[in-house]
Amino acid sequence: MYDYAIMNGLLYINGHWETHNLYIKKGKIALISDDFLDASQVVDAEGLEVLPGIIDPHVHFELDLGKYKSVDDFYHGTVAAAYGGVTSIVDFLDPSSNADELQLAYDKRIALASKSVIDFRLHACIKNPTGDLEEFVKKMKSLDIHTLKLFTTYSDSGRRTYEKDIIKLLELSKKYKFLLLAHVENDDLIVVKKDFTYQDLPISRSSEAEKSEALKLAELVRQHGGKLYMVHLSDGHTLEALIENYGDILNKRFFIESCPQYFTFTHDALEREDGYLYSFAPPLRSFVSRKLLFTNQKHIDTIGTDHCAFNIADKKGKMLFEMPLGIGGIEHSFTIMRHHLGDSVINKMTSNIARIQGLDGKGEIKVG
Repeated sequence: MYDYAIMNGLLYINGHWETHNLYIKKGKIALISDDFLDASQVVDAEGLEVLPGIIDPHVHFELDLGKYKSVDDFYHGTVAAAYGGVTSIVDFLDPSSNADELQLAYDKRIALASKSVIDFRLHACIKNPTGDLEEFVKKMKSLDIHTLKLFTTYSDSGRRTYEKDIIKLLELSKKYKFLLLAHVENDDLIVVKKDFTYQDLPISRSSEAEKSEALKLAELVRQHGGKLYMVHLSDGHTLEALIENYGDILNKRFFIESCPQYFTFTHDALEREDGYLYSFAPPLRSFVSRKLLFTNQKHIDTIGTDHCAFNIADKKGKMLFEMPLGIGGIEHSFTIMRHHLGDSVINKMTSNIARIQGLDGKGEIKVG
C-alpha cells in the first residue's frame, strides 16, 4: 500500500502536461500510473495542476547585519515558502575568509536552519580571502556544499573578492566540481554619499555597474573555464549585452538568475510615498530595462527571490547608507512569475535550479 495517492491530476512532466495518478511512499514518488491503487491517504486532484516542488535558490533567513536582522527566521520563512508551493530553499552561510571561519559559519547556520519545515541546502560564501583557497574549497566540499558565493563589491565592509582570487576559484571549480555564484557589481562604479536616500539607489548602484562587471566575469569564465552563476540580474541591458557578447558560454558555463521584483516593478516605485519598501540591491531599473528582461527571458536560467525582509521601522526615515536593503516575497514568487511568464517559468523555478546547482532528487516529477 502507498502512503499517498494524488488522483486524476494534471502532472507537469518533462515540460508537458499529462493526466495520471501519482503514488508516494516514504516521501518519494513511487509510481506514476493510470491504475487505481490502495493508499493510506487519497487526494482527488481532478481539474488541478500537479507541479514539482518549487525551489528557491536564493534566500536570506535570519540574516544578521549587526544593527539590523531580517524578520524571518527559518521556521516562519519556510512556513511562508510552503504556502507558496516552495518545498526547497537554499540559504547562505555567513561570509568567511578561510577554512576555519567556514566551519564556524556552517555550524551556526545549520543550527538556525534546523527550524525549517521544508528541505534546505546551503551555499558557502567567501569574503576577501586570507587563507589558502584550495583548503577553503576542500573544507566546503567536506561539508557537502557544492556552491560558493563571492562578491565583486562591498569592499567597504571587507566582503569583496578580487580578480586574481576569482580566477583561482574558477580554476578550482573545475578541479573540485563546484559552482561559483557571484553578486555582480563593479565596486569602483558604486557611489555612496551621506545625503543619498533610497530614491538615489539607481544612481548609487547604476546599470553600468552591473553590466560592466557581468561582462568582465563572463570574459574570465571564457578564458579560464569553470562555471559561474550570476545571482539577481536586475537589468535587461546587462542581459542583452551578455547575449550579444557571450552567447557561446551563456546558459552553458555562465548561468543567470533573476528575481520577481525586477519583472514586476520599475524604479518609479521608489518615488512612491512608501518607496523605501522597494529598497534592495541591485535596485529597480527603468521600464526599458524591464521590457528587455521579458524580451530575452529564455536566456534567464533560474528565478530566485533574494528573500531578505526587514521591519518597516528599520527602513522608514533612514538615509541610504544607514538602512538595510532587502525585500520579501517567497510566498508569492511562483504566482507572480507564472503570471508574467506562463508555463515557461516552471523549469526556471524547478528543474533548471536542480540541474545547475546539483540538487539531486529535486525539480522533476518522476519516480524516485
